[in-house]
Amino acid sequence: MNADKIRNGVAVFGAFFGLVLATVLLLSRSQPAEGAIIQICDKWGATYVAGGAYWVQNNIWGADTAQCIQVDDTNGNFTVVQSAHNNTGGTPAAYPSIVKGCHWGTCTQNSSLSVSVSQLNSVTSNWTITPISGGAWNAAYDIWLSPNLDTTNGYNGGAEIMIWLNWNGNIQPAGSRIATVAIAGATWEVWYAQMNWNYIAYRRTTPTNGVSNLDILAFINDAISRGYVQQSWYLHAVEAGFEIWQGGTGLASSGFSVTVNAAAPPSPGSPTPTPVAPTATPTPSSGSACQVAYTVTNQWPGGATVNVTITNTTSSPINGWTLEWDFPNPSQQITNLWNGSYSQTGQHVTVTNAAWNGTIPAGSSVTFGFNMSWSGSNPAPSSFTLNGQPCGGTAGGGPQPTPTPTRTPTPAAPTATPTRTPTPVAPTATPTRTPTPVAPTATPTRTPTPTLTSTPGPTPTPPPSGTHLDNPFIGAIGYVNPDWATNVISQANQTADPTLAAQMRKVATYSTAVWLDRIAAITAGRGLRGHLDEALRQMQQAGQPVVITLVIYDLPNRDCSAAASNGELLVAQNGLARYKAEFIDPIVAILSDPRYAGLRIVTIIEPDSLPNLVTNLSIPACAEAQNAYIEGIRYAVNRLRTIPNVYIYLDIAHSGWLGWDNNFNGAVNLYTQVVQGMDQGFNSIDGFITNVANYTPLEEPYLPDPNLTIAGQPVRSASFYEWNPYFDELDYALALRNAFIGRGFPSTIGMLIDTSRNGWGGCSYGRCRPTGPSSDTSSVNAYVDGSRVDRRYHRGNWCNQAGGIGERPQAAPRSGIDAYVWVKPPGESDGVSQPGIVDPDDPNKKFDPMCDPNGQSRYNSAYPTGALPNAPHAGRWFPQQFEILVRNAYPPIQP
Repeated sequence: MNADKIRNGVAVFGAFFGLVLATVLLLSRSQPAEGAIIQICDKWGATYVAGGAYWVQNNIWGADTAQCIQVDDTNGNFTVVQSAHNNTGGTPAAYPSIVKGCHWGTCTQNSSLSVSVSQLNSVTSNWTITPISGGAWNAAYDIWLSPNLDTTNGYNGGAEIMIWLNWNGNIQPAGSRIATVAIAGATWEVWYAQMNWNYIAYRRTTPTNGVSNLDILAFINDAISRGYVQQSWYLHAVEAGFEIWQGGTGLASSGFSVTVNAAAPPSPGSPTPTPVAPTATPTPSSGSACQVAYTVTNQWPGGATVNVTITNTTSSPINGWTLEWDFPNPSQQITNLWNGSYSQTGQHVTVTNAAWNGTIPAGSSVTFGFNMSWSGSNPAPSSFTLNGQPCGGTAGGGPQPTPTPTRTPTPAAPTATPTRTPTPVAPTATPTRTPTPVAPTATPTRTPTPTLTSTPGPTPTPPPSGTHLDNPFIGAIGYVNPDWATNVISQANQTADPTLAAQMRKVATYSTAVWLDRIAAITAGRGLRGHLDEALRQMQQAGQPVVITLVIYDLPNRDCSAAASNGELLVAQNGLARYKAEFIDPIVAILSDPRYAGLRIVTIIEPDSLPNLVTNLSIPACAEAQNAYIEGIRYAVNRLRTIPNVYIYLDIAHSGWLGWDNNFNGAVNLYTQVVQGMDQGFNSIDGFITNVANYTPLEEPYLPDPNLTIAGQPVRSASFYEWNPYFDELDYALALRNAFIGRGFPSTIGMLIDTSRNGWGGCSYGRCRPTGPSSDTSSVNAYVDGSRVDRRYHRGNWCNQAGGIGERPQAAPRSGIDAYVWVKPPGESDGVSQPGIVDPDDPNKKFDPMCDPNGQSRYNSAYPTGALPNAPHAGRWFPQQFEILVRNAYPPIQP
């Protein structure tokens, strides 16, 4: 991407936003055989090269004229073979370039990026160009830094450093020249412009056509010395290419490479550097020195997405801004906001700039957006104040609900403000669930049932020690946790109904996961070694391999958008260093013990963590946890991946949370970036898991088509689905798998689905399981409510629902699905149902209003929570719910 424009022959800043969409589409194409010459003429066309170590983009972002590049996918060398550009002012037409690192939602493999600037030892690069004599162009590096690790939803601000090696025509960097410095054996002009991030350009006083071991870190350090970059920020990407305004045919790039050497992260116990953002000094805007455009971009019954654009109409920059307004309707409530922070008291709303968009240059704009709930009507505010002064505005109400609202952004001309993709309203908290280890008790007498087996056939020969299987569940039985099974058998023994008691005893033979939810869980009660020893005993008894599933669940600021499973570690109290040293490292040490090498150990990594970064960064605890979540998960995976018999699946929420187009695409972008930053890139994990501890059905058999029209409306527009096109977990999981494979993950990637509580048989919440599609077609809501097997009041209800046990654990039930698993042990609570009760073993758990049986859903106050009464803290045995889950099991439990 490039960052320069021409105005009267002077380059000024510009930004590119289409690339994140382009790479989703174009990098998903199958790659040609290595060594091929690829011609790219698509506006946003791009391709991975050198085995994924780099990628090359055509990147026509400032014009609609033709451009084609030819790329050697072995080494990334490229040539501009057609260029019809003739931009005489404004933006450059394009920035064809080669990239290493993570930027705008796409990452290269094994790049050592993103990395904290404070950890950099050296960053060097080689690059050679072939210039041309005509046209207007430059040959320049583009280097991106940010206070945040996440760059998937647009650039998060910070600094952009350009290094001009050569140029032709009447062009110059943005802003003004502020200094001349000697760096890397040459003299450079230093140019600076303050936009939505710091723009610093270094133009060589004597142009060159190539560099060898160019010291890029020296330029970063110079920018630090001028206050434009912070040591605690992250280096994300190094790009090199040609900004082209006119002509450009014949420009060629060859021999590009970047080498990043970084120190190891801080040793355990040392504080992790906290990103520091510049503090903006608010500048009052007098009179009507600004304009506000309030636009409802999408609206549905009870909810809406809104974009707000603030334009500075004065001749001076606004440094730091606070926008305030009053909603006309008391029911109008913001549920989450991006590109700023907010507070709401009654109808009064206050929005303050983010760290990176506090300055609004003269004549420029910034944009933020939010999701909201409403009832009755959704009128737009009539007036706004900016920094306490009245601000003119066009407060349009925007569109009303239509049968097919548009949510997916269309690639458009770049704008100067890095606007996040709006996120439709979605449930933000997934079930709270933290089992508490139970002291060893007598193991109930039973023969473990091999519930995680492949299609009946010959028992496979165990693989050689050290072999890492494609699907660890095939040919293995699942570990039965004696502590959980004891609770089940105890309740069965107290149940008067003999049929129900027999069903409970059958449930006790199935495999469930073991939750490592705090540091003490590693050793408390049976402890991790005790479970592994018991798994060895079960393997010896059955004469078959055993797969044991562990939930790794103790990130700092855990469950940042909920309360029932808040954890023991906090980011602000050195939580990340403790997570690594006191939680992950001991687990890895135990799992590495050679005595456990014959077990198949499946790890479920940090439920709810990355999904919160997709939708809930407006919540302070989530914003604070952003970098810690990413770094912590990368650390856990990198350490666990060193053990051959350990299998790694990342939690990716459920369809009722991330199913909307923007949430879905945002999740794919974020997870792709996080995984590519791991030591083994796409090969670091074995797959993903959906529906952990949730209740979303495996399938909605009578609602197979979200676009089916009833009474003039598609069924996905019903109040229950709120335009979310994914009604069940199977469709959602398979769509995610296809999307990840399209982004470069191996085709062997597998999906798990937690089916422990999503059966929805029997009757609950005033409805019984339907036996066919509804005959009531008077309205889309009537049809959906009569057809859906998910009987919750609201799809966002996650705490102690009256559901039913779902499909039994089984291996490879569908192509692309590694297994159905019971990660949430049936009968363990999601959260305490009333405040004021302290869990003596884990006092960090709190009361969450979503667990209040008399409360209303936080996602839509028109509906109750549906939570069951008398529930204990998360992870504690909840006999009333267990009975309901068994009675409502679907398929029914066969004793």
